[in-house]
Amino acid sequence: MQLLSVNIVLSTAKQLKKDGWKFDWDKSFGAISQKIAYLENEKIQGLVEFEEVPSSLYNIIYRIELAPENIGKTKKIDNVAGTLFAYVAKDSLDAGFEGFVVFDSKTILIDHYVEKYGAQILFGNRLYFDTKASKALINKYLKGKNNG
Repeated sequence: MQLLSVNIVLSTAKQLKKDGWKFDWDKSFGAISQKIAYLENEKIQGLVEFEEVPSSLYNIIYRIELAPENIGKTKKIDNVAGTLFAYVAKDSLDAGFEGFVVFDSKTILIDHYVEKYGAQILFGNRLYFDTKASKALINKYLKGKNNG
C-alpha cells in the first residue's frame, strides 16, 4: 500500500470512468486542493481530494471515492476509505488544525461514517472528525504502514 499526491490527467480520468468510477477526477473542486491516491499493485484503489482551510483551522474533504471493486460486502481491499480519511486527518494535525476534518456525506452513508470511522454529525449531511476521532483513524490505518 502506498499513498501518493497525484495530479489526475484526462487519460487517467477517462480510464477510471471506464472502470466504473463515478467522479471526474481530472477536475478539481478547490484552487489549492490536493488529491491523494491509495495505490496497491500499481493500481489506484481509492482517491481523496481535500484542502487545508487555515482561516477555519480544518481540512475539508471535497470527495472521496473507492475503486468499484473496493465497495460493498465483497470488496477486495477493506481499508481504503479509512486509510484515506486517516491521511487527511494526519495532514490536519500536521497543519496545526488539531485533526479537524469536515466533509459532506451522501445521506445513505452517514451512519456508516459515524459507526465505522468515528465521524460526528455537524448538521444535515455535513460530518466531521475531531481530534480524538482523527487520532484513532491514524492509529488504526496509518501506524506502521508504508504511506509514501
